[in-house]
Amino acid sequence: MLGLYLYATGAQRQLISILSNLGLSSSYTSIAGGRNAALDDVPAPKDAPPKDTEQDEDEEDEDDPDWLPDEDDASDVDWETDDELGEPEESDVEGEDPEPNAATAGSTMQEFPERGQTDEQVSSHENERPPNAIADPVEGAEEEAPTVFSLLSRGAGLLRRVSTVCRSATRSCAQSRLCGHVYDNINMMFRIAEQILGRKDSQENGTCATIFPLYDAKPEDMQTSQLLDSIDKAPPLTVLDILHTPAEAHLFTASLRHTLLRTIVASSDLFARFRTDVDSHLPATDDQIPLRRTEVYPLPAMHIDESSTAGNGEVVDAIFKELGFDIGTTRFSGITRPIFGDQLSIARLRTIIMDRAGHEPIGDSYAWAVFGPGFFHHQMALVHGIMETHWGDSTAGTRNPSSLSFFNTIIDRKPIVMSSLPPYRVCRDLIFDTLSACALHCLELVSGKTIEQYAEKATFEQLSAHVDQIFDTYATPHTVHGLRDARHAIVAERMRAFAARPPSNPPKPPPDPLTDPIPHGDMIYENATLFLRDALILREFTDSIKGGYSGRIIRVLKILALMYRGCGRTKYAHELLHLVHNLTHVWPKPLRAIMINNWLVNPTGKPNAWVPVDLLQEHMNFWIKVMYKANGSNASWEWLAMISPCVALLRKLAEQMNSTLGAQLGTKHHTPERRVLRGVKDAEVPNVVAAGLKQLQKPLAEYNKTFQQLQQRRRELPLTDPTISATPSASISNTTAAPATSDTRLYATSFPSTTNVAEPREVEAPVNGLEGIAPGEGQADQDDADADDEDEDAQYWQAFDEEYDARGVFAAEEEPSFDIHDYI
Repeated sequence: MLGLYLYATGAQRQLISILSNLGLSSSYTSIAGGRNAALDDVPAPKDAPPKDTEQDEDEEDEDDPDWLPDEDDASDVDWETDDELGEPEESDVEGEDPEPNAATAGSTMQEFPERGQTDEQVSSHENERPPNAIADPVEGAEEEAPTVFSLLSRGAGLLRRVSTVCRSATRSCAQSRLCGHVYDNINMMFRIAEQILGRKDSQENGTCATIFPLYDAKPEDMQTSQLLDSIDKAPPLTVLDILHTPAEAHLFTASLRHTLLRTIVASSDLFARFRTDVDSHLPATDDQIPLRRTEVYPLPAMHIDESSTAGNGEVVDAIFKELGFDIGTTRFSGITRPIFGDQLSIARLRTIIMDRAGHEPIGDSYAWAVFGPGFFHHQMALVHGIMETHWGDSTAGTRNPSSLSFFNTIIDRKPIVMSSLPPYRVCRDLIFDTLSACALHCLELVSGKTIEQYAEKATFEQLSAHVDQIFDTYATPHTVHGLRDARHAIVAERMRAFAARPPSNPPKPPPDPLTDPIPHGDMIYENATLFLRDALILREFTDSIKGGYSGRIIRVLKILALMYRGCGRTKYAHELLHLVHNLTHVWPKPLRAIMINNWLVNPTGKPNAWVPVDLLQEHMNFWIKVMYKANGSNASWEWLAMISPCVALLRKLAEQMNSTLGAQLGTKHHTPERRVLRGVKDAEVPNVVAAGLKQLQKPLAEYNKTFQQLQQRRRELPLTDPTISATPSASISNTTAAPATSDTRLYATSFPSTTNVAEPREVEAPVNGLEGIAPGEGQADQDDADADDEDEDAQYWQAFDEEYDARGVFAAEEEPSFDIHDYI
């Protein structure tokens, strides 16, 4: 146990060996395994020559990997571990159902054969075992999976045994329960101590994935036939679907007011007595995700680059092949499978669907895939947009005091260059600290007292009333439009007066209309108001994710669909068109309820600890890099694939050891005191929400055009596509009972339409994909050929496949935090 703890916390081999010789820990050999055990995993050809022992010993002396022990160290292994571990029972694996189905039981028997089985019996089972797709999901699909005898023999190592048990538990969970899937790329730097020809430091790109059981999900609510029928009958997306209804607008405004109240109370210890009252007066708690602990099952790392459209298809195929599924079977494609990821990955998967729809069977065309949002990447895109909008001119100094660049200088932080942003947390904290300072100063303005004087006698009712006054005066953009219209009218009048003058010789240059004082408009007030509004939306988005309030998240997403476009994040604006359309028209009601209950996860099971699914995968990638210590010639994707399934288990072991025997050292610190600042600015900041609404007409029409083309392609019957059965899979049961969540459809009815969209028309029921699917070969090579077709929507989809990665905008943290709460 101590040896695994040391390995999980990143201890090096030297420390483990010292503690092993002192009798305090297992040896490194017993943890990592022996060299022969690693070679036994790959079956040798029958006609292979006998092994030359002397030559192998010479080679081992020349190159001794750190992660594999010497043969002479084999005597140090405590082989009683084999007897202690024995054959793992299904009930001992965390997260498995007590009564797995037949497919799961068969898979477990194949992974761990009984002692009484003969070689012939085991050999017959090996042919039935699902292939291992991690090494090479395309070229090695027909290779026979390696046997597991070496894992139960001498020298296998405890890590290999743990990895095998974790992979078996993951397959059992996937086969017996409905699960969500998330994947993201991982970049590994393989460093070489001495460079030679063809051997130098290199960064290799791969992919890591994780699955988690869905909450309150039933097979009858996730039928592919229901989804395809709903897609075929879905009306086009309109502006009314994106804008808030009067009820939604009222709830959203109340949420922003409460966000401002939370900001003031949390920014000063003088208001600490009001924190309980603030939590009890939360205005909107609709569609809150029930509190629970989410079980996570990491998959082996895949040496597949997902930076291309075909690469994303390979990743999806490899994930489900590792889980023991065949996407061409009725059992698999009859039920929808939620897939989460960043915007770029989801956009490329949609490209594959558009290329294959109507040409491939339901399974190979990914018609069963339901794409969920990655809110962490949305948060990064929003922070990037706010930084670009409100950064201002960094060379203006005190002449630009209300910009983020001025605040960054006044609070004595590191300089920020917009072309090379610092880590995401640095930018987000700058926005939130500026919001806190502005909110406290506005409280002084409306109350006429200092913060200390006000906090002595103020009641919660008085504080709430002053917060409402602050919001109406300093955080509502309606007054901004009136002030700017009055100023623009005066500027236009001055320009017309200059144009009406008789021409002069030589001609005079046009005067600056802002030279003379303007009696109307206030740029200082206007820019401060827009910043407060944008920062409050970011704060509300962050808090609603942390609390698991799906209703609040949906209302924020509708505003973000406009904000993204107004601040230049067009890829994420387009992604939200898909999401809003799915929430309002495309997803059936039961599927919609499942998605909004599972687009956040809670690994700790504590209140206010919900995190986006894509952030969960980011944490998995981080811990993989912490535990993976192989360097030089020892670095390999095979060892990385063996370590990655153990990440969740080893991390839990480290946390239990720290809390039981030691101290949990986090990175929490006391928040430094902040100075309240307010200044002026001589340039207008755009209203990104209004700008996004003005730019929405053409993208919305193009989106509806592409969606109607997808509907048409879905109606086409592929030559190789028989009917699909709508009967739910009998092997998947609803293992998590929970009360049904009310379904609130977000229809907008009170706003006039600002764009011409096609009226929904009557369509016939789709003839394909409603009753079953036969096994069929996918055409991965056809994707690149289809991308070259000159079809009328090719240029449109190409425009949304540009590589904008919100994570790549910010720099990587030099010393990232080990505490998950630092990222929410």
